[in-house]
Amino acid sequence: MNTPPMAEPAWTTSSFGDAPGVSPRELTALREHAAHCRSAPVGLFVLWCGAEAMAGFVAGRQVTTLAILAALAAIVSWWA
Repeated sequence: MNTPPMAEPAWTTSSFGDAPGVSPRELTALREHAAHCRSAPVGLFVLWCGAEAMAGFVAGRQVTTLAILAALAAIVSWWA
């Protein structure tokens, strides 16, 4: 099976036996990412961290979460 070549190289994670180093392209991407993170409002960062924590909590308890949501939907539809 042949896979098509990528248009541009992805983030490198191996030095292929050479001394490890960082390319200028990777440094530019990291600099842009750091600038973006610094400019983000603190409240948005806290909200993002909370959402990630909740997603991790729910992912570990997927069946329980679905059962609770189904029970809540049944209760709401019964009252409505």
